[in-house]
Amino acid sequence: MAKVPTMKKNAPITAKMSTEKAFQTILQHNFKYMEGWAAVAYEGKNIRGVHQARVAFRRMRSSLGIFRRAFPRTVTDHYRVEMKWAASAMGQARDTDVFISETLANAPKGAGKAELTALVEAHHKDAYKQVRAMFDSGRYKKFKSDFKAWSGGKWGKVDPKAKKKMAMNVADYAKMELGRRYNKLEALGKGHAKMSDDELHRLRIECKKMRYACEFFVPVLGKAAMRKFIANLKAVQGLLGSMQDASVMPVLLGEITAGNKNAKVKKYCDSLVGSSAKGTKADVRKKLPGVWKTFTGTKRPW
Repeated sequence: MAKVPTMKKNAPITAKMSTEKAFQTILQHNFKYMEGWAAVAYEGKNIRGVHQARVAFRRMRSSLGIFRRAFPRTVTDHYRVEMKWAASAMGQARDTDVFISETLANAPKGAGKAELTALVEAHHKDAYKQVRAMFDSGRYKKFKSDFKAWSGGKWGKVDPKAKKKMAMNVADYAKMELGRRYNKLEALGKGHAKMSDDELHRLRIECKKMRYACEFFVPVLGKAAMRKFIANLKAVQGLLGSMQDASVMPVLLGEITAGNKNAKVKKYCDSLVGSSAKGTKADVRKKLPGVWKTFTGTKRPW
């Protein structure tokens, strides 16, 4: 069985680093983290493998946005596309892992459950074939080779304005970026009570981006200072994430049962989707005002 990596998620940046050096350190650290989990994901015996490999890709992609003022899209877009492709290739495996371990494991007995379980297991095997095909592909191997050189400092052509930002002290850059992102997030979330499901999904994504930014800069701004802020931000993100999980379920079940004409399976799937969506959405909308108020009332540590 593939060995589970033990390295920490936070890249070892320091307040004395330049923005360029910090960005480079974050990219290389998370790439190494991803490679460690890739072996576990490829094997497919531990659901943490695909999850953590995808998290590493998301963190690297998020860093491209967080450091965009120093590293514009002209420098990063190629790698953004490649990382999104690699993470997407693991999406079906992750969704099915979660469905099996959380939804199906806790689902009530009933006519159609056994048949659905068999369909899910077949879908699960196919999803992991896709994961292995991605890791074995020439495209992925080229990405790995190119990314190692690029993240080592071979950025390509960078304009003078961006170079000035690259030379900034990373602590100064962190305060500037976190302040800007917080203001955007706070403004977006003010109307949460009247938001549609799609708008709440967008709010969740912005929360996730803000959380990644905070976690990147923990070594610079201090763990104690950031702990409460990140915890309250994660509470908002987690609450909104439960709504997103409920939205994903009918899509996933549609893919799993495509072509199946068993009426018992359809009825059982409909009952799962109905009970999950109704209860989850109502619960989220009830709890969100209090959770959001707690977050926005938290002292900003920058």
